Amino acid sequence: MDTQAGNIPPNYQPLQGSDRQPAPNARRIGPADPNETLNITISLRRRPDGPPLPDADHITGTPAISRPNLSAAEYTARYGADPADITRVVAFVEKMGLKVEETHADQRTIIVSGTVTQMSAAFAVQLGCYEQAAVSGQEAESGTYRGREGSIYIPGDLTGIIVGVFGLDNRRMARRH
Repeated sequence: MDTQAGNIPPNYQPLQGSDRQPAPNARRIGPADPNETLNITISLRRRPDGPPLPDADHITGTPAISRPNLSAAEYTARYGADPADITRVVAFVEKMGLKVEETHADQRTIIVSGTVTQMSAAFAVQLGCYEQAAVSGQEAESGTYRGREGSIYIPGDLTGIIVGVFGLDNRRMARRH
């Protein structure tokens, strides 16, 4: 079911790996509360001019004493987000009426807040309220959650810069074993 038809701006592209389907035994019961405020995390690429990360063989095969001990600033400069990428993403979210709560170049994340209506417009998604029934023989998973179907969309000029958008839905993803 394409819940996004006609809502995707012409310059937007799907965010790779963001396609979502409803949870098993869930059905959409209506739109999400348009005035609900939520915080999301936007994950950015590693700076493109940075050196490659050491692989597992290097880490396990090199004694700790021989590996460089980077300060927080050195780590961010090598492996964090490019300040220019942060500036571009911040400009986009602010243009869409969202509020930047925090930026973390070292973690390559931007925390943003806004309403369901603002998030839906910014990322070309339709957030809905879903009801999920418990699956027989499994831990009870019944209840409601805010979710979406299909992909998250971002402006084409941010493709490759934004690598993830987390928090648009609030369904439980992990289960106790």
